[in-house]
Amino acid sequence: MSVISLHTDVAAESLDDDPALARRSLVAVRDSCSRAVSELHATVEALRSPAGTTARGDHSPTPGLAEIPRLVDTVSDAGVAVHIESRGTPATLPAVVDATAYRVIQEALSNVLRHSDATRVVVALDHHNDVLRVCVSDNGRGSRGGRTTGWGLTGMRERVALLGGTVDTGTPDGGGFVVDARIPAGGPS
Repeated sequence: MSVISLHTDVAAESLDDDPALARRSLVAVRDSCSRAVSELHATVEALRSPAGTTARGDHSPTPGLAEIPRLVDTVSDAGVAVHIESRGTPATLPAVVDATAYRVIQEALSNVLRHSDATRVVVALDHHNDVLRVCVSDNGRGSRGGRTTGWGLTGMRERVALLGGTVDTGTPDGGGFVVDARIPAGGPS
C-alpha cells in the first residue's frame, strides 16, 4: 500500500510538469492495486478451503521470489535503482519459505521508499547450505535511532522467527540501512 501511496503522490506532483511520469505512476498504482486484490482473494480463498488449498490447487496464496522482478520494477519506477545479487545455488524452497523471503524483501523495499531517501538498493540472496540469507541494503539516511511507530520490522521478525530464522537490522558505519534475514531453507522444523 505504501508503494501505491508513493506513486499517487508522484502522479499528483508531476501531473502538470511531466504528464508522462504521472501516467507511468498511475499505471504502477493500477498494477499494484490489481496484485493486492489478487493476493487478498487468494488469501481469503486459502483460509476458507480445506487444508489451506485454493480451488485452483495453489498452496501458496502469496507471491514468492519469482515475483521479485515485478516488485523491483515498481520500486525502480518510484526512482530508486535496485540491484539484485544472487550467490550460491538456488534450491527449490517450500512455499512458506519462498513467500517469507518475498515478504521480507517487499517490506524492506517498502521501508526504503517510505523512510530512507535512498537512491540505490541492493537485494542480495545467498543460497548457502540449509539457510537462505536475504539482505536488503540501501544508501539512504539510515535509522534515526528511535523506535519506529510501524509494525513492518516487527512483523518481518515474527514471520521469519516462525520458521526458526532471524532478522537483524541497523545502520552500518557507512550509512544507509540494512535488513539481514536468515531463513532456514527447509521451512519450519
